[in-house]
Amino acid sequence: MDVQKKKKRIPVKSRVHRAQRLILEDRETRYRAFVGGIGSGKTYTGCLDLIQTRADRSLVLAPTYPMLKDGALSLFLELFGALIRKHNKAFLKTELLDGREILWRPADVNNLERLRGINAGYLWVDEGASLTRKAWNVAIGRIRRTPGRALVTTTPRGLNNWVHDVFVKEAGSSSSLVQCATSENVWLPEGWIQSVRGQYTSRFALQELEGQFLEEDAQGLFDRQWFRVVESAPETPSEASVRHWDLASTSGPDSDWSASALLSRRSGRYTLTLERYRLSWLKPDRAGKCLKETIVQTALADGQDVQVSIEAVSGFEHSFEEISLDPRLQGWRFRKVKPCKTKVARAMRLAAKAEAGLVCLVRNRASEPFLTEAEDFPKKGAKNDMVDAASGAYNALRGGSGLQVGSTRPAPGHEWTPQTRQERLQW
Repeated sequence: MDVQKKKKRIPVKSRVHRAQRLILEDRETRYRAFVGGIGSGKTYTGCLDLIQTRADRSLVLAPTYPMLKDGALSLFLELFGALIRKHNKAFLKTELLDGREILWRPADVNNLERLRGINAGYLWVDEGASLTRKAWNVAIGRIRRTPGRALVTTTPRGLNNWVHDVFVKEAGSSSSLVQCATSENVWLPEGWIQSVRGQYTSRFALQELEGQFLEEDAQGLFDRQWFRVVESAPETPSEASVRHWDLASTSGPDSDWSASALLSRRSGRYTLTLERYRLSWLKPDRAGKCLKETIVQTALADGQDVQVSIEAVSGFEHSFEEISLDPRLQGWRFRKVKPCKTKVARAMRLAAKAEAGLVCLVRNRASEPFLTEAEDFPKKGAKNDMVDAASGAYNALRGGSGLQVGSTRPAPGHEWTPQTRQERLQW
């Protein structure tokens, strides 16, 4: 007998934990939200809810097309590929064996208005906190068919986010919220949560691992008390050292600073020395200094054991080439990095080490401005040049044991381009 005509219910068996069961067994509430830590099984729950909901047409949204393709869509195809009659990649439409239809759509600004012509019976919004309130309002207006229900799965993004507004501040009989910590997912690899927690500050872990809504601006990423200020770096040889340069494009009195961070590791502890400059690349200032010569002389003073790392963005590709090809620095090791994550994401691991009391700050003319900058980070409009340099140094230092050129891997939050033919072959 034709499966489509008989409309048989698709049988799905799956292991679920407490929070997932609360979502999946709620068949009455119109708007549900599953807010949990990373790895708590939010997208997995969304896939299960999608397949079990009896809607002739369902709509699945994510903040961007890559997030949609790599997250919800990818997992759904992996889990339920055997139940799919046809999947049209061009039109982002899936037809199941029982005749149900699923539309997959990005809900960013450029695609939001395209949702208005859709008429569906079920809505799933994955990573909902990264959408706007307008996107949610437009999306729920598409649910005009039976059963007329929606699910939001997301990691929380503060008390001022629309998810908190809809499901906490404005909560009513038509909405429900289930919160879940990452630890509730008992099927995660052993030791994974502890490994991730070690890279987060305690406050960030409350959001990312405990699934809690937090006041966004109550506290910056760093606390100045986390850094133990010392008068000088230890005299014992370091296991590995790197000096990372965060370069500014101008040298005016109101421009950003160019900053360098020297970071050394000894037995799991780190010593940080910072400097900042307002210098043109080649034009000397009144003291006869320019930025290029400052970098060269600093590298000569540090010695060949200290790798030179330079953030090559905003036209600074040529700056890296000039420094790495300077004949005075033959034998030095160089690293060119290109940030590919947010400033907060790149600074998170340094902040976690500082909170654990593992980072000492050498006192100099830049140490107090750095502590002030760190406390303000990531406040909008505040300077963050030394924080960027310090986090860049930490990420570069973690790039490989001893930072041997050729065996180095991309630092977390960065892309790394091998500089020589030998490095490219090894890479």
